[in-house]
Order: sequence, then C-alpha cells, then structure tokens
Amino acid sequence: MSAATNAVPLEEQLVWLRHFAQVQQRVSQTVRQMADRIEALEADLLRHRAKAILERTAKWWAVPMPMSMSMPRRSSPLQTPRSGALPSGSQRSANRTDWALKSLPHTPSQLGAGTPAPWPESDAVLCQTACVGHAHHWLQDDGQCQRKGEECERVQAQGGVYVPSA
Repeated sequence: MSAATNAVPLEEQLVWLRHFAQVQQRVSQTVRQMADRIEALEADLLRHRAKAILERTAKWWAVPMPMSMSMPRRSSPLQTPRSGALPSGSQRSANRTDWALKSLPHTPSQLGAGTPAPWPESDAVLCQTACVGHAHHWLQDDGQCQRKGEECERVQAQGGVYVPSA
C-alpha cells in the first residue's frame, strides 16, 4: 500500500483541526470557570471556619457576640439527644463541676468561724490565671466574682471593657 491511499484529504484534516480547536477552547474555558468556582468556595470555607472559631471562642470564654456574627444552627437528627439517653461525657463532667462549685464555700462567711482566711497569694494567682487570663471567666455582668461572691478586686469596668486595676 502506498502512502497516498492512506492519506486523509486536506479538507477533512482542516475540519478535524477546527473541531479539535473548538473542543480545546471549551475545555480551557470550563477549567477556568472551575478554578474560579473552587477559589470562591475556598474563600467561603475560610470565612465559615473563621466565623466558627469566633463563635466557639465566644462560647467557651463566655464572651457575648454581636447577633450579626452568630451563625444559624441547623438541627439534625444526629444532634438531638434521644429521650432517656445517658448524658455525654462532657455533660457528666459539667454536672460534676456544677455540683462541686455549689458545694464548696465561696465567701469567708461560708468558711466558718474556726477556719483561717484564704491566702491572699493563692487568691491572686487564681484571679490572674483562671479569670483574667481566660477572658474573665468568673466575672459576672454586674462586676461580681462568681468564685468569691463579692465585687471583683482585680478588674474595673471602663466603657464596657474590663481592664485590670493597678
């Protein structure tokens, strides 16, 4: 067989090349659109992750968040507890902590007459590390210390922002 009999006519080759070029253009356009979409989705995911971090931080540090920042919570069958179900480990731990805090004396008057007053140094360490260092965990809205049941000595309210007193 000669090469001339197997050769595709020039006109047919040009048709195939035009078709191939159109396919390449469509694929390139689709890839660009998908890359733009992926970039937009990644940016959206980053915003949602940042918002979730802010919400969790506010929840665990007991810092109020503006309503515009809070995300709507979706309730799914997996998130709702079954009736009669045992509490989770974290819920049991929280219940034990609540019980322990309620049963311990918090003020000098609750300690009793024969009990020595708490050490001021340990009080200062507890306030500095457990309260001031953790977004004022024990400080109530009215300025009362939940741990001692009296006015907070370490922090004074100035313009709605808590600043350590000097």
